[in-house]
Amino acid sequence: MTVENETMNKNLSNCCLKSWIGLQHEYDNWNWSNSDPVTYTNWKRNFSCAVLQSDGSWNDSDCNAQNPFLCYNETDNSSRHFVWIDISMTWSSAQNYCQVYYTDLASIRNESENNAAMQKTQNITSWIGLFNNPWKWSDGQDFTFQNWTLQQANIYQNNETCVKVTNNGDWKAIDCNTQEPFICSDTIMNVIFINKTSTWEEAMDYCRERNSDLISISSQVEQDAIAALVNTTNSTNVWLGLRQSRLFGFWFWIDEKPLSYENWVHGPPSQLPASSPCAAMSQQNNFSWINVSCSDTYSFICRYK
Repeated sequence: MTVENETMNKNLSNCCLKSWIGLQHEYDNWNWSNSDPVTYTNWKRNFSCAVLQSDGSWNDSDCNAQNPFLCYNETDNSSRHFVWIDISMTWSSAQNYCQVYYTDLASIRNESENNAAMQKTQNITSWIGLFNNPWKWSDGQDFTFQNWTLQQANIYQNNETCVKVTNNGDWKAIDCNTQEPFICSDTIMNVIFINKTSTWEEAMDYCRERNSDLISISSQVEQDAIAALVNTTNSTNVWLGLRQSRLFGFWFWIDEKPLSYENWVHGPPSQLPASSPCAAMSQQNNFSWINVSCSDTYSFICRYK
């Protein structure tokens, strides 16, 4: 998300702990990930991505650090809804997560939005969508609002830094590889957990009768997101929309997406047709995938089209 002014920054720091915002440093400039102009900053230290702190100030951070983060959904040109994700990820992973399930990492256009984002993060420093390329928002919004801490007067000379918002609302530039929570802009998430034990085919029919399909997973970002959802349930195993061809033995997603990512607990199953030709995510196996009998009964996840 983009932070545009001091009021927005204070609201964000009041609501949220250390969380990503949409600020990142590239090619000697800071940018909001949604392309908002970087007109307001609130830096605390010298790194490459931006975080929103609990006091509303911003700080630079290692973009590979893992933080919570803020996503957002823009329903019109003036209204945004921020979503705080309390899963620590690097800035790039947080951005991917927000873009898959929401709109983007939070870009903050004014003080009011900064305060709103800050209120979401429960005083935990989190990524926002600001990065140094030069400084810009990851969603392309103009960088017109800034809320840097006083110690960050020289952050524009840093490379490969992203921004988190601290628990006081200030912004802090840190290494983009640091793992932090983050803030997304909100859209309606297109998956839903169904707490109804069913066979694999019953689960497929349930989803398809509701213009959806059993969940497919095509990346580590999606794997982490679905694992986080399953972790909030009491389900040991959850059906995936993955099964084996009875005739040829290969595995395929029933929504016809390519099988470009796999996360089997013991490596890919045999390509020979077997008695366990359906796949489930196993919470007790660190959310890896297992092949089981299609007649077993588990909860499941539908993805809406």
